[in-house]
Amino acid sequence: MMGEVSAQGNLFGGDYQHLDYVGRGTFYGWLATEGSRVYPDGDFRAFYVLDNGRKSVPPSQMIRLVLLQWYDKVSDDEAVERTKYDLRWKTALGIEDHEGLCAKFTLQTFRGKLLLSERGRAILARSVKICREAGVLRSRKIRGSIDTSPIIGRGAVKDTYNLVADAMVKLLRALAAFETPLLEEVNAQRYALEHDCSRYFADESLKGGAELDWDSESERVAFLTGLVVDVRRALSLARSSLESTGSFCGPRAGSSEDVRTAMQLLEQLVDQDIEVRDDGQAHIKPGVAKDRIISVHDPEMRHGRKSKRTRFDGHKGEIVVDSDSGVIVDVSVKPGNAHDAQDSLDAIERAEETVRDAWADAPEEEVDDAQEQGEAGIAQTLGDCAYGTAANRRAFVDADRELVAKQPALHNGGRFTKEEFIRDADTGARTCPAGHTVKPRLRTVAWQGQNVQANFYRWPAAICSQCPRQGQCLAPSKNDHAHPRPRGRTLSEHPEEELLAQARAQQRTPDFHAAYRERQTVEHRLARMMQLGCRQARYFGRAKTELQWILAATVANLTLAAGQQRGRKAANPRNGSLQRFLRRIVHVVQGVLRRPVAMPFERAILSLAA
Repeated sequence: MMGEVSAQGNLFGGDYQHLDYVGRGTFYGWLATEGSRVYPDGDFRAFYVLDNGRKSVPPSQMIRLVLLQWYDKVSDDEAVERTKYDLRWKTALGIEDHEGLCAKFTLQTFRGKLLLSERGRAILARSVKICREAGVLRSRKIRGSIDTSPIIGRGAVKDTYNLVADAMVKLLRALAAFETPLLEEVNAQRYALEHDCSRYFADESLKGGAELDWDSESERVAFLTGLVVDVRRALSLARSSLESTGSFCGPRAGSSEDVRTAMQLLEQLVDQDIEVRDDGQAHIKPGVAKDRIISVHDPEMRHGRKSKRTRFDGHKGEIVVDSDSGVIVDVSVKPGNAHDAQDSLDAIERAEETVRDAWADAPEEEVDDAQEQGEAGIAQTLGDCAYGTAANRRAFVDADRELVAKQPALHNGGRFTKEEFIRDADTGARTCPAGHTVKPRLRTVAWQGQNVQANFYRWPAAICSQCPRQGQCLAPSKNDHAHPRPRGRTLSEHPEEELLAQARAQQRTPDFHAAYRERQTVEHRLARMMQLGCRQARYFGRAKTELQWILAATVANLTLAAGQQRGRKAANPRNGSLQRFLRRIVHVVQGVLRRPVAMPFERAILSLAA
């Protein structure tokens, strides 16, 4: 049953006893005074049974605990302990000096409900609204800056041998739990011993415990072949076990899904890295599979690159930020090997919906004071070069959205580039720098999964060989000077050539440079996310990692709102003395009534000093 924070407050709670000592202008003080209003208990009714059972810890306190955990970057154990001894946390949570808030399991359960209910995005959207109320988000129409940053995955990354061995252990444990649910680890080792797979449960890794010469190809092949034989035997045992109890719906029914998942993972690992040739010998496949699984503990991790030289293992976190205020309006986590521009339009559309919700119930005077009038949303999207791909530009154009992103400069080894061949807008003909014009030909190219027609140009070899500017246009011939190969200049257009040409032209305008400079805001907010511990994934799986980013972004927004309110108070020198006078009135009323006054009453009195 859902517990609720009393509207009367608690005279002995930290928010009454220590608020002035901790500081009303701190994030802890802001949570104490505003936390239950921003995230009231009623927002979390779906998490609880409402008509029976023991009352829970109030969810308005639990969400504050989760936010405090990310603000101070502490573990679950440390978060629970801080509710017992840290006055700042007691103040923020409104609990008494002699009590803690909850057990570790309660915190983990509440966070799990946030994940399963997808309530996290609503928490982030609420923080954007609070930023609007605090005056941080001032425009209805914003310029959204978008960027990504690597997230180091939680799972261990291993080579093929140990990766397959870990998957074998996972399958054997699932099988042992399926057949004998009690004492899973003991039964797993016994099960492995019975089926001659005990080497996978050794203290050292499979590869580390192997006694062979790794420089010998024949020994490596023999070892890998034996590994594949064990895999096939384990898969066969799993299939037999599932088939023999296929219609069983008792206590073991839940673990049958674990067996199927472990089987699928093991098969994928073998298929992606190992090939068995006609002679029955197993070999490591050359190269790296496109979507290679790199960890058994977190199969959603991927090899990723932020640049040609910077490689990482994990996921990619993406944020959308208001370029003027720095408010984070959307976050998401995608595969580590995904291109930065992948699903960027979806992120912008989610961000626009968040901005609209934030302004949906704004007072009339607040709307009138907004810097931009009209329907709330995202007027312009700012991205770096990675977001300037032809496919992404086409997606934004089709969605009637403006994208400002750098287009890579054309290079041709110092020779004439495509831009220097003037194109006739009507006929499509191009004229080279020497004044020779050719008409386009059509050729079929693959684009976006389809075969499309694109322009192709070829200048006659006879003209190019006699051209005085040949050295500035054509690369030197690889043939002997005595027998040069006659050739002419060729030029190919992209299927979205016109769109890319417009982007390159726009890039040279002063308006582009002025707008692009504002993109630096997203870099600063990404740095703030890293300060809140987002460089390293705390959990396994992409969904949990995304919740981590959502909570960190929420904290980043709320600290902006708290800072804005603190700045307003500092700007008014009479504000401090007036608040002290009004708080004195509250204490006098409490003394007369001999009980604490209702929290809404205190807030109403203190609001007179705002």
